[in-house]
Amino acid sequence: MGINHYFEMLSVLPPFQRLVGSLRQNSSLVYTQVIDEAVPFLIPTLMQETQRPILLICPTPDQSRRVHEQLRPGTMKKT
Repeated sequence: MGINHYFEMLSVLPPFQRLVGSLRQNSSLVYTQVIDEAVPFLIPTLMQETQRPILLICPTPDQSRRVHEQLRPGTMKKT
């Protein structure tokens, strides 16, 4: 099972669809909480679905560095 399968599975989940719907309504702020392990899957899928940039705020500088490393181009590839 390739990583693309996980992106596809995420994109059809009702909570994900609600989040995408909120973002498409041009709401100025949308808040959500996601477990750390899901962030590398959620952010690229969300950007692809909404065709918008995403501002991700982390509670600590260390967590920001980890997320940045996980989301760097080439770190995760859709296959």
